[in-house]
Amino acid sequence: RVRPPVRDSGTPPRRGVHGGRPARRVHREALGGGRAGGARRPLGRAEGRPRAVLPRRRRGGVPAEELCEGRAPHGEVVDVASLPQGGGARVRRVGGGGGAERGAPRPGGVRADRVAAPVEPHEGGEVDDGIRREALGGPRDAGDVPARGGGVGADRGAGVEAFAVDTKAFLGELQTEEELEECQRLIDWAAPQFENSLFFAILEADLCAARRELPKALEVLDRSTKLACLDELRALKAMFYYKMALYHLAALDFQEAAAAYESSQQIYKEAGRRTLGPSMAMKAAQCYIISDGGGQSTNADAVKRMIKEVATYKGMDKSNWVGTDRQAFREYEEYQTFFGNDSKDEDSRRVSWSLLKLATGMTIVMRCTVWMTSDQASRLEEMLDGNGYERNPDDAALACMCVAQINYHQTNIDAGIERCKSGLSRSSELGEPSHKFGTVPMLHYLLAQFYHAKGKIPLAEKNLKMASELVTKDMALHHYLSFKTSQLDLLVKETIEETYETLNAPAGKKMELSIELHGSTNDATKTTVGWDWFLEGRDVDFGVNFFNKNGSGSADEVVQVTRHAAENGHMEGSFDLPAGHEGGVLRLTYSNEYSYFRGKVVRYKLALPPDTKILH
Repeated sequence: RVRPPVRDSGTPPRRGVHGGRPARRVHREALGGGRAGGARRPLGRAEGRPRAVLPRRRRGGVPAEELCEGRAPHGEVVDVASLPQGGGARVRRVGGGGGAERGAPRPGGVRADRVAAPVEPHEGGEVDDGIRREALGGPRDAGDVPARGGGVGADRGAGVEAFAVDTKAFLGELQTEEELEECQRLIDWAAPQFENSLFFAILEADLCAARRELPKALEVLDRSTKLACLDELRALKAMFYYKMALYHLAALDFQEAAAAYESSQQIYKEAGRRTLGPSMAMKAAQCYIISDGGGQSTNADAVKRMIKEVATYKGMDKSNWVGTDRQAFREYEEYQTFFGNDSKDEDSRRVSWSLLKLATGMTIVMRCTVWMTSDQASRLEEMLDGNGYERNPDDAALACMCVAQINYHQTNIDAGIERCKSGLSRSSELGEPSHKFGTVPMLHYLLAQFYHAKGKIPLAEKNLKMASELVTKDMALHHYLSFKTSQLDLLVKETIEETYETLNAPAGKKMELSIELHGSTNDATKTTVGWDWFLEGRDVDFGVNFFNKNGSGSADEVVQVTRHAAENGHMEGSFDLPAGHEGGVLRLTYSNEYSYFRGKVVRYKLALPPDTKILH
């Protein structure tokens, strides 16, 4: 048990002072910081009194592992034996700061006392393991932990799986088959250990989706939504329906996606939650519109119902909506502007508008196209190409962006590059909608992704730089692009470290790379050498010469000596040795002879024919 700190007896402290020391310092030391060398002064002078160690406050709750170690927030007395062991779950302090009793119910949440409560069976003998460690993913005992690699807890294993099947997709990194196989082994191990586990059900569904087995992923989620414990865990139940909506979208089943979005939004609404409500309601309306296809009116009432929900959210006294909700409000205003009169003549235009907005979310935010099969991706691409977006420059560029992202997720690199170039070719025609959304910098970012995947680092760096320079804070994709460009920049730099060699040119010196080329005996075959280099700073003189056999005789100037600055970026070139030539030495020269004080650093990469060596 941890007792609360006791103020030492003596003269009552003055305002803002505790025991002659500033109250702020006392509070800081109680939290375990503020003294030299990390030492902590005990609060209280009674000899032998145990020192209270209080963790730092955290937004959103206190880690359960800290509670299990005998630490409690704000001096609360905690019975360690009654707490759940393992799992690494967070226990939320309900009603903190508002005077509510510990364990008071909170709409849509999990009561703190239920986390450590005994397991109660439901009717029919089903155990409510969704509230305790089975839902949280914690091992039941040491014997349940797999022995592979010295033992891995379920929480750590689940974290590895969550990174492989979800986080990597968000970062734009496609999973390898080895990673997916490792995740499958973890799921197979967890199935008998944590039967009906909600946490592992989500991971299993994600794994099925990552393998593009959408029917199986939907089956896993549908089975989990029937568990009785989800009637209490309303926020978790809403998330299950939200995931189902994403998988239905990936399967291009817009009617089922709309129903799942509406179910999720209604559960959130009943739980008293507002965040993500506008986004889900707007997407449900768009799915209903696309499902009708412009020629039916089956979902007309459902569309009006969902649009009305968005309007209700928009009128609420709330300013800190998340980005997806703010985007939903922008789309609502567009919808009201274009289709507010409910004219039947606008049905086809309403479908094309809804498809473009929904496809933008599917490809960029929700990553539905990662889970699509090639046939499903081709079908979505055909739908976007067949709606006449080329008549409007803003819509055409946005459609190109969506199709480019589809091609990236399907690893169609060359097709994606062409789509990005097609969208950027209309940059001069784009108006305010494209600027507010960030279409042009997004196209440059995607183009940088494609070039990086293709191994064309100079072009990747060029487009990445343009994407970073063009993005502004008033764009809807500002935060997305700021994060994505920084991540891609790290990948590009890592690729440079792995593939580029370093050449140091000291002050007043000249460095040379001499490459011996052997002549071709085949009169139809030529020998080609390529180079790609850049400076890490300042400038250097660069030139290329070719010397006939063994470097003797006069030199043929291939590239005239010219001064290049680091600001010019990568310098690329090539030399072709004619077919039937006897060979010779190609010499690349980096001269820093004009500099008296500063050395220069050159990073270079050479494309050499087989059996070619660098002499010095």
